Amino acid sequence: MLQPESVIDCLKFVSSHGLGVTLVSLSSYDPKLRAAAYQVLASYYHHLEAARFREKRQLLYLLDMVKNGIKQQNLRMPFILTTYVTKVAQQMLKPEEHMYVVVNRFLLSHQCLDFRRVPEFFKLFYSSDMEVQYYSSIVLQ
Repeated sequence: MLQPESVIDCLKFVSSHGLGVTLVSLSSYDPKLRAAAYQVLASYYHHLEAARFREKRQLLYLLDMVKNGIKQQNLRMPFILTTYVTKVAQQMLKPEEHMYVVVNRFLLSHQCLDFRRVPEFFKLFYSSDMEVQYYSSIVLQ
């Protein structure tokens, strides 16, 4: 499906949770599944570079952050982190929502993900903003 000669709707891949399933697969204990997920991400990244839609640059940057945080081949990422990245990718498709600004502010302040901690955990968890609290509860579920 994600072969170089295939035509892929990159936006639909994100909105239909294809990217999310792939990202969450990076937290699998099965090294073969993780390797397959890394291959799918590499192919998707290639297609995304050629795509044309508004959120393209942000998704590329998010995937670059994930890639920059990987320090060894076929690294198993923590499940909570892959869930966070999945939620961030979904949020990028909703610029009308308040969390869009919060998420983009975080992305612009970092070049790579630290796999030892949940991004913005304390900021989001202790926030008095009701929308931020709601988003935090979704990530923690």
